[in-house]
Amino acid sequence: MAQPRYERPLPNAGRPLPMTELAWRKEVVFICRLLWDKGYAIASDGNVSVKLAAGRYLVTPSGFSKGFIEPDQLLIVNDQLEVVGPQHGAARGLRPSSEMLLHLEAYRQRPDIGAVVHAHPPMALP
Repeated sequence: MAQPRYERPLPNAGRPLPMTELAWRKEVVFICRLLWDKGYAIASDGNVSVKLAAGRYLVTPSGFSKGFIEPDQLLIVNDQLEVVGPQHGAARGLRPSSEMLLHLEAYRQRPDIGAVVHAHPPMALP
């Protein structure tokens, strides 16, 4: 069996320990690559977001293949979907996924969740 081309970036992933923005960026990229490798997000399908703080979210940009995204290409947006993080280097000119509106509604209705993963698996199970 072939080894996956990625490694889990965080030894504490899945545990309620404080994480830096950079650690979250690496974790989102890890999840994106898993989605792509498993065929749950082909081409530029799907998106991932993480609630960093009240009114501050890390999100995948629109139009990017989840298998090739890099940590510095993720965007930070507020509750109005305005980009509030850096927009230079790899993030210059990028815009957040239009599906982020769906993510924001999930965060509003479920204040207990900390992340949203929107995928397009080839089949769903009941």
